[in-house]
Amino acid sequence: MVIAYMRVRTEKQVLENQRSEIVRFAEHKGLTIQKWQTEKISGVKRKEERKLSGTLKKLKKDDVLIISEMSRLSRTMLEIMSILRSGRNGGEMRQIRVKKGAYRPSLILPPVRT
Repeated sequence: MVIAYMRVRTEKQVLENQRSEIVRFAEHKGLTIQKWQTEKISGVKRKEERKLSGTLKKLKKDDVLIISEMSRLSRTMLEIMSILRSGRNGGEMRQIRVKKGAYRPSLILPPVRT
């Protein structure tokens, strides 16, 4: 399954910029997005307090999570590193960043779980 994750902090911010970059990236990679996960919550909230936590826990082998930029995972570097490190515990996690305009869509492949 290909899942797109988008996060904004306030109602005044819009998801459309993230959405268009993710769609452009997915089309370029030949991916079809099957699920969109959106949140309006501060990135400084711990991942356990956000929908992101459930999304990360449900990722299976061969699932793909696309984000517009790493800061969508969290606004703190320590939390981003923790998320990426937790994915490595069960196997390999690759990320590919593609610089496009103001956003750098990222493709995150989950670990291979045995």
